[in-house]
Amino acid sequence: MSVGVILNLGRRRASAQWSQPVYRAGWLLAGGSVVTAVAGVAFWLSAAHLYPPQVVGANSSLISAMMFLAGVAQLNLMSAVLRFVPGAGERAGRLVLGFYAVALSTSALAAAIFLLGIGTFAPALVPLLSSGPQAFFFVAATMAWTLYVLHCATLVAVGQAGASTLATQTFNLTKLALLLGFAVAVPGAGVWFSWTVAMALVVAGAIWYYVARAYPRFVAARRAGPAIAPTLRELVRYVGPDYVAALAWIACTTLPPILVIDLTGPSEAAVFALAWSMCFVLLNVPASFGQSLVAHGPLEPHRLEERHRKVLAYSLGMVAPAVTVLVVLAPWILRLFGSWYVEVGTTTLRLLALAAVPNCVVALAVSRARVQRRMRVVVGTMITLSVGVLGGTLLAVPAVGIAGAGLAWLLAECVVATWVGLRWVGPHLVAPPWPTVPRRTRRRAVRRVADDGWAPERTLRSVSDSSVVLLRSTASSAALKVATGEPGVRSLAAEGRVLQQLAADERLGTWRRMVPAVLGSWHDARGGYLLLTRLPGAPPDHRSPGCLTHEVFRAIAPLHRLESSIVAVDARLLDRWVGAPVAALAHALPDGEVVRTGLVELEHLLRRRLEGRSVTLGWSHGDLHPGNLLVWPDGVVRGILDWGGARPDSFPALDPAHWLLTAASAHGHRALGKEVADRLGRREYWQPGEAALIRSAACGHGLPDDALLLLTWLSHVRMNLEKSARYAASPLWWRRNVLPVLHAVQDGGGMR
Repeated sequence: MSVGVILNLGRRRASAQWSQPVYRAGWLLAGGSVVTAVAGVAFWLSAAHLYPPQVVGANSSLISAMMFLAGVAQLNLMSAVLRFVPGAGERAGRLVLGFYAVALSTSALAAAIFLLGIGTFAPALVPLLSSGPQAFFFVAATMAWTLYVLHCATLVAVGQAGASTLATQTFNLTKLALLLGFAVAVPGAGVWFSWTVAMALVVAGAIWYYVARAYPRFVAARRAGPAIAPTLRELVRYVGPDYVAALAWIACTTLPPILVIDLTGPSEAAVFALAWSMCFVLLNVPASFGQSLVAHGPLEPHRLEERHRKVLAYSLGMVAPAVTVLVVLAPWILRLFGSWYVEVGTTTLRLLALAAVPNCVVALAVSRARVQRRMRVVVGTMITLSVGVLGGTLLAVPAVGIAGAGLAWLLAECVVATWVGLRWVGPHLVAPPWPTVPRRTRRRAVRRVADDGWAPERTLRSVSDSSVVLLRSTASSAALKVATGEPGVRSLAAEGRVLQQLAADERLGTWRRMVPAVLGSWHDARGGYLLLTRLPGAPPDHRSPGCLTHEVFRAIAPLHRLESSIVAVDARLLDRWVGAPVAALAHALPDGEVVRTGLVELEHLLRRRLEGRSVTLGWSHGDLHPGNLLVWPDGVVRGILDWGGARPDSFPALDPAHWLLTAASAHGHRALGKEVADRLGRREYWQPGEAALIRSAACGHGLPDDALLLLTWLSHVRMNLEKSARYAASPLWWRRNVLPVLHAVQDGGGMR
């Protein structure tokens, strides 16, 4: 492949990524944060040359006090702006005004309290804030800085990340220009006035742009979709924990320099402050991509995983080269400031730089949790990091000097990043972050349908041995499922037969619109292919299963009623629904005493519980869970996907039972096997409400509660094993999903 071809492919890939707002906004914000850091250095170097040291020190303390008060008092509402404004549509204006009113009120109150106690909080600032006009200007400046921070976040939330970055860089240039002018006009407070006047000018211009251009465009673009504004209860449940997490972050990023000067001395603290200021820029890179993820993630929750992976890769791509430079060139960089900095600060600079790598994992995991409103994860992550940093600094600095503070940062970031990674590593051991079908096979399949006007959009990840390529033509859209290997081809063929059978059944009427239609199917020596229509809607987010239960059961009910009948369980049915799945598990899972004995006892118990019973048979989907649904934002189910496991002679009760189990395991953030084992251990197989829902949805099923629980689990495990050999090959998967249930069965499981 020639260099020209490689460059052309790179340019096309970069153009495709830049065209997506979530990545474009991340790059703009991250690049802007780096430029802001450079501009900050230029500003303070210029101030040091234009003003006496005592003026620079007093003015910088005043600016720091203003920024600290605004940061603490605005309740981290910038995170709420990013999370809720993009989906609010026409109601975003009132939501933004409400955020501004709260933040401005709290910042004014915080500034007033600070002024009342300034003799205690900051006695050195008393001469600068002693008069009424000076105090009033300080309060106004604190409110303006709060508005500046929130308004930059608002511009990102309404899809104007470029305008937000432009406002930030305009502020940087304006304050630098005013710094030169105020050196003559206000020599005693020029630094302070250049900062605050530049801020006021930029805020005024940014607000004008928002009112005149940004907000009308945002409303026009969102008019076609529903406006989903949060309730007051939702806001409180988000803002409260998020504010605690923000305070933890402020503590672990502002207190280490203070702790260092208390534990060592001014000379060592100066070295640490320099190293800290260099490396703090690197922490802003994942934070910038995280802001974009929080703003755009809720609009397409089904793509959150994909976007989280990509912004993590982009963040590491920016941070890793800078870390390498700092680690390798640390002595030469510090030599610019003197031999003392080289002697004391080289190790510290290297440790702080290395800590920026795991920080990418931590920062973006927190942003992802904010999108999902998993506030316990947000708070737990940030508090753990803060405790680790501050506690480690207190313990290590007295023993090894200022390098101990860098070591504390690195170890705390690594520990938290490892914890965050382990929370997500389980699924990825089964579902790799790349498509499971070779690219050449997918391209060959796409070329096959290109003559009919189909063009590829993107390829979806899958936990099965197949890939899904989303296609679009000038008139419609489709999904091309491509499978390699005998199990994958067999599964696609089964799905095609089921869909054609359902489409041909006139009794289902308009219900068939919720099922993909087969546009074509074929197979060759390399694999199988199934071309389906794409249905409207999007997968529900992680909080929806419990809320969707009644709607999902209503949507699947026509299928369950289609051919339901009551039959007596005989040896043939027992072999099909107990013997065959148990044999499949025994063949696929690693041999061992627990597996072998557990499966034998499981089969014996199920046969004994089911033999001779009258049960309801009929159609079942076989794999009903949120990932196989498409819904409108208002919760209406518009499509049901993945019909490879559907059968007309199954237990309809398996569908509602499987839905309830997956919803419960998702709510508890644990594997389905552990959920089933826990219920078996308690001998509380279904909650009273769950049992009633299953009976109603399945038109009465005749299965004992314990047997239904185990049959649902057995069907779930068997289907996963049929999807991909990676399940059986993953010790983590079968230890979480199979062994707990077999242990529970051997311990009694409530079926005695």
